[in-house]
Amino acid sequence: MGVARRMSAAELARVAGSGRTAIILNANARRVTDRVRQQVETMAAEAERGADVFFTETLDEAADVTQHIARSGYDTIVTGGGDGTVANTIAAVLDGVESE
Repeated sequence: MGVARRMSAAELARVAGSGRTAIILNANARRVTDRVRQQVETMAAEAERGADVFFTETLDEAADVTQHIARSGYDTIVTGGGDGTVANTIAAVLDGVESE
């Protein structure tokens, strides 16, 4: 499991190229601007194996999306948008693993 930190565009492209990748972003986060959304979508589309981008607006929506992603066989989950988004993603993945 990776650690929570900022990821450069090059790192995101490398991670997304290494397997099936899901990217979850809190659409309400101040730093998730239109420019950031466009850059992430472009990087995801250009990754060797592609990546699926999910924009969420509530913690409940993020938890539902994360549990779906965890059950869908993604190799990597990248999340961003703030401490709550990261913590919520980790909790949802762990809930999904424990319920299996």
